[in-house]
Amino acid sequence: MDCESIAEYHYRPYDGDSLKPDPCSKLFLDHVSRYWWAAGFTAGKRVLDCATGSGYGAYVLSRNAGEALGIDLNRESLGFGRAMFVSDNLAFQEWDVLQLARLGRRFDVVTAFEIIEHLPAYTTDLFVAGIVDVLEPGGLALFSTPNHDVVMKSGVAVPEYHVNNFRPCELRRVLRRHFPHVRLLGQFEERPVPGRWLFAVDFYNLRHVLHRRLTRLMRTVGRRPADSPRSNRDAVPVRGVAGIDGQFFGRPCSGVERYRFSRWHWRQGGITVALCMK
Repeated sequence: MDCESIAEYHYRPYDGDSLKPDPCSKLFLDHVSRYWWAAGFTAGKRVLDCATGSGYGAYVLSRNAGEALGIDLNRESLGFGRAMFVSDNLAFQEWDVLQLARLGRRFDVVTAFEIIEHLPAYTTDLFVAGIVDVLEPGGLALFSTPNHDVVMKSGVAVPEYHVNNFRPCELRRVLRRHFPHVRLLGQFEERPVPGRWLFAVDFYNLRHVLHRRLTRLMRTVGRRPADSPRSNRDAVPVRGVAGIDGQFFGRPCSGVERYRFSRWHWRQGGITVALCMK
């Protein structure tokens, strides 16, 4: 199915599709660290944040940008963003990420973090082409999505709303259909030595396979490891948590400094990040 035949397709939001700001959540730190990293590309630029959710990412980008616009279809999240993050150069708009060509505006930088895996596979090219349409010549698009090779080899359950998953090479292949210049990076949390050395050379993510086998062996002999802490993504109401306000995002929160974005680790990083130049 080509892009023209699905031009009227609209994204359908679902309950819990907006990540809640919570500095105690590793998932939140993982996500907001991408925005602080991306802010390094936005100085004085016109920036679009796709699927902005509760708006903290757009606000982080606006701290450095000339102007920033966050779009989403979740009205509750947009209301939270408008109330929490007030800035002269920041606006929020209810808009569909699959209808970007109709937005009627151009941007120097577009961020699309943790979106593509939520879209039906047959809308992938429509989505990416829409980002190309709203970018100025020479503009920069920043994508991120879970590294599906790491996900599968680690045995992590794939959420039911992750319907369009990519290994790094697969993501690059898709993006190169629309962008002449694509560079992949891996996002990961810094590891202590010697785990850092193993991570650096494990191009095929075999450490996850080994860990799963050792875990099964330990369970067999009755030494079951402690369960990993649950994500509290859905435990925090959209109004946020105590102590969180717009000023909290004036600078990177504690924990963000542990995350790295490396062109040498695009195979191993749990999150694949793509820089695409129009």
